[in-house]
Amino acid sequence: MTRRILEELSLVSQVALANSFSDWMSFFHAFSRREPMAFPFVRSYLMSLFQSGNVIGLDPDRSLNWLAKDCMTNLSAGRVCFPSNGSDTNTYMLNRLAGFLVNYLSAFAANRARGRRILSNSLSEWKSLYNTTWVNQLDLAPSTLQRLQALIYYFSIESGLQMTLMGFDLELYELDDDRRAMWWVVERLSERAWLLLKILSDGAESLDAKLIRILGKLAGVAGQLTRRKNKHAGTPPSEFRLREAVFERRIKLLKARQANFDDSTLVSELDLPAPLLDYQAFVSSELVVLTPTDLDATLQDIKDQLLEILFLNRRHNTISILQLQCVGVFHLDTSLNGFISSCLV
Repeated sequence: MTRRILEELSLVSQVALANSFSDWMSFFHAFSRREPMAFPFVRSYLMSLFQSGNVIGLDPDRSLNWLAKDCMTNLSAGRVCFPSNGSDTNTYMLNRLAGFLVNYLSAFAANRARGRRILSNSLSEWKSLYNTTWVNQLDLAPSTLQRLQALIYYFSIESGLQMTLMGFDLELYELDDDRRAMWWVVERLSERAWLLLKILSDGAESLDAKLIRILGKLAGVAGQLTRRKNKHAGTPPSEFRLREAVFERRIKLLKARQANFDDSTLVSELDLPAPLLDYQAFVSSELVVLTPTDLDATLQDIKDQLLEILFLNRRHNTISILQLQCVGVFHLDTSLNGFISSCLV
């Protein structure tokens, strides 16, 4: 146990090596996926290393406001820069955004049940923050304001996505039809998060966007395999369809009016399809059946993309914990590939 504690403390100390918000996000995501989960005092220590008062990452030159600005610049590939000498309303917005970002990252330092609660409770808060951008007269150019709103929407989607994935970890989706529906939800949320990141960066695909796109592809494969497992087990096709009431109950937190962006001006301005999570769209997706050859090709494409990501990660010497995240995806990919070989004809 002593050795494990020392290894975990050494791991969390790497949080001080991060140079950008994207690095920290990758670190926290990967940290939350570790098995076994880190000891509670180690997880608490991680948060104290990351944020102490107004200091981020043990660097006195990095404040909470700096974190919010870096997040905008980093996830937009430098396309969005918050004015350095803004108005009081700008400063207020930065302070609130920074607090939301710290709360978001804290979900991945908590145990999964608590982390899921933090993320689910934050959905309405992200929507409230978005509404604030309309109420407060921010001293921002129209294009910067829209990208700030897109960033807020992205974290709302990202929070819902990670909350849904934690539901799998906590075994909240016991039946195969529940799993099928939630894999579809993961796929849809991943697609929207990927699209928002591309909008933020004017079409450039960042490392974060690539990983989210890979996650969406894996979710699509997992949904296909779940359906085929039912078919091979002799389940009649008429029983494949998940009832609408059950579907809506599973995603009620994501579709709650106080948390949902489907009716927002931003979704309309960006011409994004709405509603994002729709029962009829889910039913229509059930009609799409990929062959084993198609699934193999998808997994091979994922492997190739992961190899490229790992190569670039080493080349740019970014925070090494990102490799742990990629290894986790490799493990999932390997298990799915084995599932294809053993279950599909």
